[in-house]
Amino acid sequence: MPAKKAFKSCALLGALLTLSAVAQAAPVNRSYNFQTGHFSGSFSLQFDNASNVANTSNGVSLLSLSTDLVGWDGASQPAFQYIAGGDVVVFGFRGNYLINAARDDLLLAFRGASTDTPTLTTAQYQWFSNGQTARNDTRISLTSTVTSAVPEPGSLALVLAAALAGTGGAALRRR
Repeated sequence: MPAKKAFKSCALLGALLTLSAVAQAAPVNRSYNFQTGHFSGSFSLQFDNASNVANTSNGVSLLSLSTDLVGWDGASQPAFQYIAGGDVVVFGFRGNYLINAARDDLLLAFRGASTDTPTLTTAQYQWFSNGQTARNDTRISLTSTVTSAVPEPGSLALVLAAALAGTGGAALRRR
């Protein structure tokens, strides 16, 4: 009997730890639609909002982009940086999240990146091929939607461990 109680206690503790770990997991998989004075488009990001993400092109996809700047050629490799402390994303092109000094480029910065209501705080562009250096764009807006839930592998492993512990406890109880 004492072995069964100990096993039940361990199974209960494992289940509680699993639930707390799943609740803290924060993978973000969102699409963002933006509109500025000269640009409109959308992109998707995948990141974990529990930690910073350095300048990277991993986890970012450009879905659409249009501009009224004839000859603007800035849309190449999208990249982003995530700052967990402020829930801030900085998005740009040319494999860099800063305005590139000698190329056409676009930069967007927004707060509330992992929420349903992000706020676009900065929209800058450079139309270098037309002689214009970095300029702030106007009339900016941004919306965000969840594209799909992506559970972390560690969370899935904890759920599986809890299920196995529960199955083991049920087997012991039958004996």
